[in-house]
Amino acid sequence: QAFPNDLIEESRSISVYKKVDITGDGIPEALVNLSTGGATTDLITLVRVENNKPVVPFFKQKDGRISTMTFSSGAGGSGRYGSDADLVENKNAIYSTHYSAYNENNDSCGAEAYQWNSQTKLFEFNASLSSEAGQSYCSRVCSEWAREPDLKTYFQRI
Repeated sequence: QAFPNDLIEESRSISVYKKVDITGDGIPEALVNLSTGGATTDLITLVRVENNKPVVPFFKQKDGRISTMTFSSGAGGSGRYGSDADLVENKNAIYSTHYSAYNENNDSCGAEAYQWNSQTKLFEFNASLSSEAGQSYCSRVCSEWAREPDLKTYFQRI
């Protein structure tokens, strides 16, 4: 119901991908696999428990828009693109990470971080955490793929 415009696959089970308390209330939030996506990726979302019921939280995005969000998790293109989401307890945040590396001008790598605000009850885009997470993630991705001779050239522009 939180995603009325998205097709949620009914032939596969929705499943919990990861659980961590990122709001500091003692109740773990969960990344939930919505069992839909592409050939090599799945859509996942964050779920909180409020009043003993699962709820999909709202996010204040970079442009100020407030909505629910889905994230992509997976990789493909023989290792040339990938994405994921991670719950970061010590930052009270969720990180959405992604890369696309084809040795083309539009190659990219980065992260968006959304930090819990207990006053607004929103996960709010945080530019400094996004920059920090992106630098760490992209450095790790590039160093991992740099060890693969067949793929090394694809990662030169990120």
